[in-house]
Order: sequence, then structure tokens, then C-alpha cells
Amino acid sequence: MTLLYHLQAFEKFRPDTLYLIIFHADKKPPHIGLVWNLRYFSLTTKGFEVDLPVEEKLLIVEKRKIPCLIIELKATVHDSNNATNLLKIFKSYGPLKPNDTCIAPITEYLESIYKVKLTGVLLHGLISELQKHALIERNYALHLLFSKTNTYELPQYDKSQITMRINRLILLDNKKLT
Repeated sequence: MTLLYHLQAFEKFRPDTLYLIIFHADKKPPHIGLVWNLRYFSLTTKGFEVDLPVEEKLLIVEKRKIPCLIIELKATVHDSNNATNLLKIFKSYGPLKPNDTCIAPITEYLESIYKVKLTGVLLHGLISELQKHALIERNYALHLLFSKTNTYELPQYDKSQITMRINRLILLDNKKLT
């Protein structure tokens, strides 16, 4: 079970801040992206989405009312190479395949900047590790109902559900090409 505590309503992204965005947080599995300095990074079945203005994603979220959790991470030592490393890591991954996850480049990047081993392969494991290392600053919700105690429990899922979702998306992508 993974609980996010002290949820607040999301208002805006701030510059020089690192966020995890959990799209479709009420689904199994959700999708995860990363925001650094108002730029969006993600890995999809179509390839990587890197260095995009976060406002573009936020417009889609608002238009479709996509339930999201947004986790603001603790500030790191400001390093001018952070953005370059982030681009390099995401660009080293190809489109998602059935045995991949969208979390892999995010975990690799977070390990490089926080200098900790984040053993969780799935989102639940990553969040638990971030909590264990006290790397979460704040938790936000957008288009998502949370409890009166300002907590939200992420739905449990496993690797097979990720594989099924990726296979379904690849099939849809291929149908669109024909």
C-alpha cells in the first residue's frame, strides 16, 4: 500500500523545481513523467518526450480533467549539468516495449542527482524509497478526489498490468499508422 500524505490542491509549477507527475493516478497502471525547471520529460510507446514546455501537458490535463498526483521533490544542489544529464538519460531510451516501464529513465536520473539507490522498479517502490530518504517536499492533487485526512492511496498494480497496457498502446499506435 502506498499512501501520499498531506495532499494539497495543485496551483502551479515553479521554476528550478523538480516534480514527478502521476497521470491517471486512479488507474492501473498510471503513467509517470518528470518536470524540471518548467520542462517536461517522459517515455512513451512512441518514444521520448523531452524538454517540452510543461504548460503543453498541463493544458491537456485541464482539457481532459485527467486525475493527477504531483510530487514536488526536495531541492538538489544546483548543478548546471542537471538539465544536460536529464536529456542524455531520456534520449538513451527508445520507445517503450513490453518489458520496459516509463519509470526507468526517471529512476536513473533521480539516482544520479540524489546519490541514492532507488530500488523500486514500479511507482509504489519508487515513492516508498523517496519517502524513506525524505526526498519528498510536498504532494499535490489535480482533478483527483482525496480523503478528508488529505491522503490518497495509489491503486496497486503489477508488472504484468504494465506489459498489457504497453502492448495495447503499441497495437493502437500501429493501427493509427495503417
